[in-house]
Amino acid sequence: MIKKLRKIGLRPYNSSVNFILVNLCERANSRELKEVLVRQYNMLIRDASTFKGLSENYIRIGLKRPEQNDMLIKALNEVLNPC
Repeated sequence: MIKKLRKIGLRPYNSSVNFILVNLCERANSRELKEVLVRQYNMLIRDASTFKGLSENYIRIGLKRPEQNDMLIKALNEVLNPC
């Protein structure tokens, strides 16, 4: 999953638990991205801008089954790379 997130231009942090902290690299606002993913794709991510020391460029995603993770990657790619 980390490799796939990097491939679409995001900066995930290595993790040993079932979620990944991701820096959006100023490509999106975490709150707005969360709203788009819920509204258009029925997917929920965590807006990490409320975490102490993080900005609106961070999200946290929970790992699911491989096919669900692939659906999230596809949705992120579509939202962040609309062309």
